[in-house]
Amino acid sequence: MADEIEIDSSDIPVEFESKQAEAEKAFLDIDLDTAKHIYLELTIAYPKLAQGWFGLARVYFMEESFPECARAYKKCILANPTSGIFNRFLSLSLDNPEKLFGLAEALYKEALYDESMKFTDRLVELKISLEERTKVLVLREELHNLLADKMAEKTKEYKKGERGANVFMKSIIGFVLIGLLVGFILLFLHVRKGPNIQKGRAFFQSAYRMKMDSTGKVRQLKHIVKEYGLADEIFQDILKKNPNNAQAHYWLARTYWEIGKVNNEINIANADSKLETDFFVQIQKHLDKAIQLDSNNIDTYILLGRLKMKENKLKDAKDFFEKAIEISESKYSGDKIKVSEIKSTVQPFLSWVNTKLQEEKTNKNEEDGKGKPGKEETVSKKEGEQKKTKTKDDKGKDTQESK
Repeated sequence: MADEIEIDSSDIPVEFESKQAEAEKAFLDIDLDTAKHIYLELTIAYPKLAQGWFGLARVYFMEESFPECARAYKKCILANPTSGIFNRFLSLSLDNPEKLFGLAEALYKEALYDESMKFTDRLVELKISLEERTKVLVLREELHNLLADKMAEKTKEYKKGERGANVFMKSIIGFVLIGLLVGFILLFLHVRKGPNIQKGRAFFQSAYRMKMDSTGKVRQLKHIVKEYGLADEIFQDILKKNPNNAQAHYWLARTYWEIGKVNNEINIANADSKLETDFFVQIQKHLDKAIQLDSNNIDTYILLGRLKMKENKLKDAKDFFEKAIEISESKYSGDKIKVSEIKSTVQPFLSWVNTKLQEEKTNKNEEDGKGKPGKEETVSKKEGEQKKTKTKDDKGKDTQESK
C-alpha cells in the first residue's frame, strides 16, 4: 500500500504475535502504560525483532519521552534497516511540529543524523512560528556539517582502499560492473517495450526518493516534478489503452497528489506553477474511478480520506478511513499483523478527524446555546403578548359602550 511500512514478519513466533496484538489494542485505546509494559517485555524476549522496538518507540513518542523514543528508534533500525519507521512517525503527529522537532533533536543526540535530517526536512515544509523555524534551521545546519564530514571521511577511506586494491580485485569489480551494465541495458530494453504500471511506479519512486533525500543535495524541486511528470505520462498512456485499469487511476491520482505538494514548495519562491489545491478535482476524479473499478482497494480509501481532510470535509474523511479499516479486517482476516499495521497507519488520521469533528460539535452547541432563549423567557414573553391583546380588547369594549 502507499507509504506502507514494510517490517519483516518472517519467522515471528506465535507468542510474539499474540502479545503484539494486545499491545496494539492498548495503544489504539490510548492505554500507553499497558502498551509500554508489553512492548518492553517483547523487546527483552525478542530483541532481534524490529516490531517490538518500533511499538516501544511509538509509545515513547506519544508520551513525549524523546530520548527513550530515539533509543528504541535506533534499535528498530538496527534490527531491520528497511523498517520504514520514519513515515509512520510522521503520521502520528500531523498537527504537532513540536513533537517532530523533539524527536529530531533526540535522534541527533543518538548520532542518527540521516534520520534526524528527514524530520527537519519535513518540519521546514510545515507552517510553524518564526522561533520554531529558527530552531529547526540551526539543527539542520549542524546536521549538514556533520553529514558533509561523514561523506568526506567515507570518500577518503574509499580512495585509500582503492589505491591498495590489487589487479585481481579490480578485474573482479570490472566484471561485476560489466554484468550490471548488461543487466541495466536488458532491463531498459524490456521497459521500453511499452507503458506499464511498474515503469510508471519506477519514475514515481525515483521522484519520491529525491524528495525525501536527507542530504538535501538532490532535492531539486523542478527535477522532481519532471520525474513525476514522466510517471504521469505513463499512467495516462495506460488509461488511453485501457480506461478500466483501476491501478493506473489510483497511481495517477497519487502522482497528482505528490506533484501538488512539491509545487507548493516551488511557489514559496516562485508563484508560477499550480498549487496543491488545483489538483484536487483530478485526484477526486481518478480515485472515484478506481473505487468504481475496485471497491476493495484499501490504498484508494486512505488517499480519499486524506483528500477530504485537505478539503476540510471531515465527515467524508472519517467514512473513508473507517471503510479502509473495515476492508482490511475482511481482506486480511487471517493475518493479524497486517490488519494491525493498516490500522496503525489509518488510526492517527482517523483520531485527528474525530477530534476536529468533536470540536466542531462543541462549538456548534455553544453557539446554539447563546442564540436560543431559555424556556422561562419564552413563557414570560407569550404571557406578555396575551396581556397586551387582552388590554386592547378591553379598550375596544369600553369605546363601544361609551358610544
